[in-house]
Amino acid sequence: MVDKPQTEQVVTMPVINPKTGRASTRHTFAGKLDLIEKKETLSDWKTCNDTQDYAHERLLSYQMELYVLSCKQPITEIQYRLIARPGIKLCGKDLFPGEKKGSTNFDKKHYEDRVYEWMLERPERMVELKHPLNHARLAQAEEWLWAIHVRLMHCEKHGFLANSHGCKAWFKNCPYVPLCALNAIGGDIQDMIERDYEKRPVVHAELSLDDVNVITFSSASCLTLCELKFDLLYRQGLKPKNYDDGEALFVGSATHKGLEHYKKHFDLDGALAAIDEWEKANPILGGFGSHADKQHEQDQRIAKAKGMTRAAAWKWPNPDTLT
Repeated sequence: MVDKPQTEQVVTMPVINPKTGRASTRHTFAGKLDLIEKKETLSDWKTCNDTQDYAHERLLSYQMELYVLSCKQPITEIQYRLIARPGIKLCGKDLFPGEKKGSTNFDKKHYEDRVYEWMLERPERMVELKHPLNHARLAQAEEWLWAIHVRLMHCEKHGFLANSHGCKAWFKNCPYVPLCALNAIGGDIQDMIERDYEKRPVVHAELSLDDVNVITFSSASCLTLCELKFDLLYRQGLKPKNYDDGEALFVGSATHKGLEHYKKHFDLDGALAAIDEWEKANPILGGFGSHADKQHEQDQRIAKAKGMTRAAAWKWPNPDTLT
């Protein structure tokens, strides 16, 4: 019997000046740990377009080191489980028998099975990476977090600058581009805010925290990409109305919800049911021409998340069942 994994823990810590050892009186750091296995292994499960590219990006990221610093127990190893997101689509191959080309009567389970089989075809589509804890990188992570604090304090005093390189980051258009463009020519943005944007329920939805003085790895990464986007998203708490975040985020979030249940209970049926429950609370909102198009896209994304979750459960089964 292995030690029961600890999942989805919210952790916090002060933001420390590495030179003086003193904590910021303004900002704190918070995050959510995916999984602690075997007492001293911090594990992070990620969905991505390409596992090899993503593995390289992780080497340049301090997210896990910040989580180690925030954790209240000793960690000796960092582990990534990377899950590629299939590019295959719900299409004519998935029509029920007898349906003609052009029909929208798709067999979602057939598509889910195709996703599952695609995941298992090549080993690089689900990859596990392990690294011993690097204490030099822990020190670098502290420096990085303090630099974020300093930059944020500077922005709050002197203003948040836009960065045009962030307008098409992460393979999609930034939802704040119209607002930024109007602001850049001196236009009155208040009418646009009232018409096209709304307040987010909480600033850090993933942590259920509504505190603008909390820094997360996501918010810090946003600040380094575009200060103005950080201001609109994390300080003013604005989000566009009827905006589709895109397939990558939708599928990643749905898969994460399924894997969250699986990591805790090693119950695949329960994990797939958790995805269904997540779907009810997170319908696709906009960006599609018709209700039928929207439903087709939603069906495709949920079936894809289920196929990916099933594949991950096959790749990383319950340790108690292994001999």
